[in-house]
Amino acid sequence: MSIERRCNGVDWKKPEYDKSTVKKAGKAVAKNDFSKIDEAQAYKVINNWRSSHAYPLKAFYLLGKCYAEKNKGILVVQRLKRLESILAKLIRFPAMGLETMQDLGGCRVIVNDISEVKNAVREYNNSNIKSNLVKIYDYITNPKEDGYRSVHLVYEYIGPNTEYIGLKTEVQIRTTLQHCWATAVEALSLRKSVNLKAGEGDEKTLRYMALISALFSIEENAPLSKYVPQNPIEIFNEAKVLDVETNSLNIIRAIRMLPTFSGERERERSYYLIRVDAKTGESKVYGYDETQFEAAADFCAEIEKTNHGAFAVLVSASDANALLKAYPNYLADANLFVERVDTLMEKYESL
Repeated sequence: MSIERRCNGVDWKKPEYDKSTVKKAGKAVAKNDFSKIDEAQAYKVINNWRSSHAYPLKAFYLLGKCYAEKNKGILVVQRLKRLESILAKLIRFPAMGLETMQDLGGCRVIVNDISEVKNAVREYNNSNIKSNLVKIYDYITNPKEDGYRSVHLVYEYIGPNTEYIGLKTEVQIRTTLQHCWATAVEALSLRKSVNLKAGEGDEKTLRYMALISALFSIEENAPLSKYVPQNPIEIFNEAKVLDVETNSLNIIRAIRMLPTFSGERERERSYYLIRVDAKTGESKVYGYDETQFEAAADFCAEIEKTNHGAFAVLVSASDANALLKAYPNYLADANLFVERVDTLMEKYESL
């Protein structure tokens, strides 16, 4: 059975508003200016537009799952972008409109090493999913200044279901080492109540995480960012000083956000809604079957709109264990990152 046929049989949400209305709603909520559209209506438009990306996204998730079944150690999850992240992006990039945002639907593929990143990219590009590849961002060859590394593939749906034509899906492919760094950044962001991914927070913490990413690049025989020293010892020495000044590693070491599951954890579900209280670090997971997507999306939207100090993310994973591995910053601890950094510190101290 084709991947797209496997997406059928579910009552997927369809876009109910034109792009002009979507753009207006996004701007209104981002600017907190509801002079041109009612506030309740604006949130309704945004949630419908975001939820409608679940259909084209599902095909890329299923392709990733098929690939993972043939290759050991690969993890594949999907998620719809959190409202908080959507609004933060619209604020950071005023010229961007919600109707053109390319990562509302995101599929993440976590592989073992750099060679498998290349294989996964090839697998997606050679697939027969009815979408066009419109952009490739290779942040492994050219790491971002903050140290972020991954390959992003952006696809645009072209059919056969015409309601979804033009909707974009972003596939992120990264190694386990790159993933543990990225989740440590998010965990640190939650604990400090700043968005480090957006460049917020103190410069020393941002610099420390970029230097650790550079040390990880060396371990993977990958290119170094042009924003860091090109000598490993210099990178290590600078990172060591900044760790003392920021205490970043110990903060990450102390992070514990163990989840509670609503219902049976062992039961396989199609979707999981993660509700996180950023103040207490408590998280709760709700499982939903394939046919309950609309209810899950509505509940996610309600949490985002009405719960101060809490946020929600709606994701799909093969089971609860895969969910824990893919979202340790929300659901578990940052042990892997700490272990790898500790190992590197010992290695360079002995040189």
